Amino acid sequence: MKQLKRTLSINRKNEDAYLDQYWNEVGGLIITEVPAGRYIKDGPWPRGSKIRRMDGVRVLRSNVPDLKNAIVPYKPGNREHFKSVFKDAEVEIIEIKRKLNRVVIGQVIVGATMMSIEYDANPLVKTIVCKIGDPALEIICKQMGIRVWRVGVND
Repeated sequence: MKQLKRTLSINRKNEDAYLDQYWNEVGGLIITEVPAGRYIKDGPWPRGSKIRRMDGVRVLRSNVPDLKNAIVPYKPGNREHFKSVFKDAEVEIIEIKRKLNRVVIGQVIVGATMMSIEYDANPLVKTIVCKIGDPALEIICKQMGIRVWRVGVND
């Protein structure tokens, strides 16, 4: 069990480093580990729904003025503040993996859809940040309007 925790920690550390490199290029406000999909009374999801987390949501335009240029973690205690930032905002959904694969493509598509349903946001951009690409999947991403940003290639 300890080996599993260590492996997960290393993966998260790599993902954080990849996100830092991406943020150094694009800037703006990126909120990490944004949840969606949990059942809340009077919310959009039915009982039995499980929470999912988006690796990052970058705010491109919001009705909330003076947003800082930073990477900040989502905090449940600030849910209402984040909802006001995301409401009617134009956002970029970011998913991060070491390798581009079908799973991360699905994650970014589902994340964008959940973001629009739960937070009333307008996910204009879907981005996958990865270190290792896949030429065939990059063609699919391009056709689906998903940006692939490769660490070491785009930075």
